[in-house]
Amino acid sequence: SPEVDKSGEVKMLSKSQIDEELSKMKGMSAEEAAAAAAKAVAEAELAIAQAEEAAREAEAAEAEAEAARVFAKATMKALKCKLRSWYLSQSITPLDLHTLIYLVLLKL
Repeated sequence: SPEVDKSGEVKMLSKSQIDEELSKMKGMSAEEAAAAAAKAVAEAELAIAQAEEAAREAEAAEAEAEAARVFAKATMKALKCKLRSWYLSQSITPLDLHTLIYLVLLKL
C-alpha cells in the first residue's frame, strides 16, 4: 500500500508496515475505519493525479523529441540539397563532396 509523505510524494510501505497498519485496523471503531478509508481514497486520488501529470510530461517530452527528429531530418535534407546544388556548379569529384559533407557535419 502506498503512503504519502509531507512533500506529497507517494512511497510504498514495507510488509512489516502493512502488517502494523492491519493490526491497527482490527481495533478501530466504525468512525475510525471511515476516516482511514477517506484518507486512503485521498492518497489514491493524489497518486492518480501525480501519475496523470507524469504521463502528460512524458507525452510532451516525446512530442518534443519527435519534433527535434523531424527538424534534424529536414535540416539534413536541406543541407544535402544545398551541397548538391553547389557541387553541380563546381568542378569537384564525388569524393571531394563526401569529404565536404563529412566536414560540415563535424561542425554541427
